[in-house]
Amino acid sequence: MFGQKNEKGFQFGGWNTGLEYALRSTFYKKLYLEFAGKLDYAYYYNLDVYKGNAKQGFGTMEFILSLGYTLPMGSKLNSAK
Repeated sequence: MFGQKNEKGFQFGGWNTGLEYALRSTFYKKLYLEFAGKLDYAYYYNLDVYKGNAKQGFGTMEFILSLGYTLPMGSKLNSAK
């Protein structure tokens, strides 16, 4: 950091929390279109760095659009008459 070497090593230093959501529409019984999103926030503190400690907080946001086909699996169910 800032031209100084840092000691290598893993540190536990904080927490994170997230939220995920999805909306799926099915067409023609097997084709689907799904829109999903993820939100995440992390906060790290008391991290050992060259001659001191550091803290950092950051968030992320992700959007995902999926198009898919559902494969038939298992035995077919009898339809109600």
